[in-house]
Amino acid sequence: MADILKTLLSNSAALTVFLVAASLLVSAVIAIYVLAFWQGRSISFWPPKIGAKPQPVGSPQRPDASRSATWRPAHQGGIPSIGAGTQLMTSSGNTVLIESNSYIGVRATLMRAKDRSEKRVMVKLFWRGLNPSSDAWNEFSREDKATDGLHHRNIVETTDRGLWNGYPFLVLEFFPGGTLHDLIRSRDRMPGPEIVSIAEQIASGIDYAHSQGRVHRDITPSNILLESDARGRVAISDFGIAKTLGALETKITAASPGFEGTPAYVAPEVFSSNRVTPLVDIYGFGVVLFEMIAGRCPFPNVETVYELFELKLHQPVPRLKSFRKVPDDLDQRLFDTLDPAPERRPQSARAVLSGIEQSLLSL
Repeated sequence: MADILKTLLSNSAALTVFLVAASLLVSAVIAIYVLAFWQGRSISFWPPKIGAKPQPVGSPQRPDASRSATWRPAHQGGIPSIGAGTQLMTSSGNTVLIESNSYIGVRATLMRAKDRSEKRVMVKLFWRGLNPSSDAWNEFSREDKATDGLHHRNIVETTDRGLWNGYPFLVLEFFPGGTLHDLIRSRDRMPGPEIVSIAEQIASGIDYAHSQGRVHRDITPSNILLESDARGRVAISDFGIAKTLGALETKITAASPGFEGTPAYVAPEVFSSNRVTPLVDIYGFGVVLFEMIAGRCPFPNVETVYELFELKLHQPVPRLKSFRKVPDDLDQRLFDTLDPAPERRPQSARAVLSGIEQSLLSL
């Protein structure tokens, strides 16, 4: 072995070949694990092991469902996939009956259901299994709700929770209008009055939660539910879930273990120092507002969280006016809200909107 190392170090051509080969090998291994993670497989780094690929079930029902699928858990003794008619047992001992396969997604599936009293509810099932011996499993299994102490019309009430074949789910109050993600994808451009209606309600929910000492960590269009349409009641769901599950946006294919939040909407300080303050929600709110106005996320698709980390910390903040013609004050406010330095952002969600309402209405 010593002779081999001596030969490599004394021969620059051989050393170059060796380093290139080693780099290719490491890249291939990383790519395999990244692909397995994105596909929802179980992963073990030591001993090295990759589980079976989950199989897609059901028919697409959402407008953009062609780019996603409803995933069933990896094979567990022939356990059938969740769907209409499935009965779930909650951690409090109650049951809910699934009524639909709607709102298909890779990260989570939002379905209509009824509880034991025949009251209509929503069930949100997260397609990331939890190890029964993990702290996350124990935390999610507790009967206390993630929204305990949060009572506000712009925060979705979580009425119960549970585990289905190792996959966690929430029982939410009924919001038949779908998600803001779906609404954005169904429109070429959202009109200003709709943007204002939704943004003001999101801001109200965020600021209330902050006043109660709670930080969401994962403000995204998929976590914002509509009771009817853009002019009706809008509320934020999934408080505390990013911390428990380390949720990942499906377009990002790699992340460090325990990463909390959806990377495109996560503030740079979370990447660099895991620093979580209310200002991470202000940043996420800014990205959501940017997306409602521009019709797309301000950050490009990237292969890894590291690339996004580098982009957010070291590249210029995206300008809204480069995506759509907007008034200067609106462009500057979004620029400030996405500032990498938390202290330079507006210090509340309401402050993000203050003074730019007319510019938003003019869109």
